[in-house]
Amino acid sequence: MKQIVVIGLSSFGSRVVDELQLMSAEIIIIDKDRELIEKYKDVVHAAYIVDVSDENVIKKLIPKSVDAVILDLKSNLEVTILVTNYLQKMSVENIIVKAVSEKHGEILKMVGATQIIYPDLEAARRVTPLLVSDSLYNFVPISSGLVMAEIFVPSKLVGKTLIETNLRYKEGVNIVAIKKDESSEYSFFVPDYKLGEKDILLAVGEEINIKKFTDAGYVKRDRNMPGVLQRIFGTK
Repeated sequence: MKQIVVIGLSSFGSRVVDELQLMSAEIIIIDKDRELIEKYKDVVHAAYIVDVSDENVIKKLIPKSVDAVILDLKSNLEVTILVTNYLQKMSVENIIVKAVSEKHGEILKMVGATQIIYPDLEAARRVTPLLVSDSLYNFVPISSGLVMAEIFVPSKLVGKTLIETNLRYKEGVNIVAIKKDESSEYSFFVPDYKLGEKDILLAVGEEINIKKFTDAGYVKRDRNMPGVLQRIFGTK
């Protein structure tokens, strides 16, 4: 069982604990806010109310066998840097830190962070493509340059099969599944299925290709129905 320590229970840290509860993991939480600790103490392996700016406290509470430590100390840059450095000196292999800016992230990498999370920047990256393209229903960056998206079928493709459209070759877009005619669930497509006007495509591809493809002809749709990516990733 993986052993995960979450230091700081702000919005990101709390969400991580919520998700870890659904998995097989030994969770340890640390925060100086008694109310937050009380909220989670009964569903985690251990919970501590302490000031993490003290290096001796970190050394005492972080197990040597820990698999990962997640840091979410709000916008307290000084303490975040200190704790990240403490963990690095303890040879913690996975130090995942929430940062408020790219400059903040660069500093944290210098003192030992192995992965930087930018919740605000990532949320903005998900939302902005939806503002400029009516054919995009949901847009989720997966890694650098690679995205997954829910796309309304462009009008020029209605009535064609995916084999006829040849999207992988012509557009660099890979279709994973199709939600047919406003159905609530996705399904795998058959080669001779003809795309309908109300279908939604679940696609994966390079960000530049997805954006280029969704700027093509399309039928304007209502975005008020919940998408699968919205349910999984919490996008709006």
